[in-house]
Amino acid sequence: MAALSPAAWTALLFALTLHALVLMAVLPREQETVETLPPMTVMRFELAEPVIEPAIEPVPEPRPEADPEPEPEPEPEPEPEPEPQPEPEPEPEPEPKPKPEPKPEPKPEPKPEPPRARAEPQAEVAPEPAAPDPAHVASYEEALAAALEREKAYPVMARRRRLEGEALLFVRIDREGRVLEYRVEQSSGHVQLDQAVRDMVQRAGLPAMPSELPGANYEFRVPVRFSLR
Repeated sequence: MAALSPAAWTALLFALTLHALVLMAVLPREQETVETLPPMTVMRFELAEPVIEPAIEPVPEPRPEADPEPEPEPEPEPEPEPEPQPEPEPEPEPEPKPKPEPKPEPKPEPKPEPPRARAEPQAEVAPEPAAPDPAHVASYEEALAAALEREKAYPVMARRRRLEGEALLFVRIDREGRVLEYRVEQSSGHVQLDQAVRDMVQRAGLPAMPSELPGANYEFRVPVRFSLR
């Protein structure tokens, strides 16, 4: 059973109240006059049907229209291929120059005969000097080596680094003992020691050549050893 609306309930109460009032008015008269009853008036009340308000359906919200899909961009037209450039025409090869005609070779003039050389007298060959006495040579070279040894100095840095070696010295002197030329013919293996040999020659005062040795100068070689032992 559907529930009555407030308007329907009001109409129903009004009808019941009206019936009750009618009955109260009729009942006392029936007791007084039993014989004659007035005709009863029947009142009909029709109950108004309850008005059912239609349920208000919620209005659906309009859906947002979807954005239209973007139209695809047109594909770029392919670039036209460059037209092939015409190949350059080959340059014509230069014509070979004509070879010059060979000039006739001049005839050689006859050379005059050289005058006959006069026979020169042969120069007299000086006799070779006699070989010096080996004893005098050994004695002089010992004196030279001793003079050089007195001026030999061991380099400080070479001593600290414990460098050792032996160099071969070449010396050429005049008859007065002055050094004309010198060089280290064989290195000691260390730059500091080789330089010490050169310094030794520059400081040394070498003895003059003895009269027993011939010649204007004298060459000799002497080993110079640097040892820490």
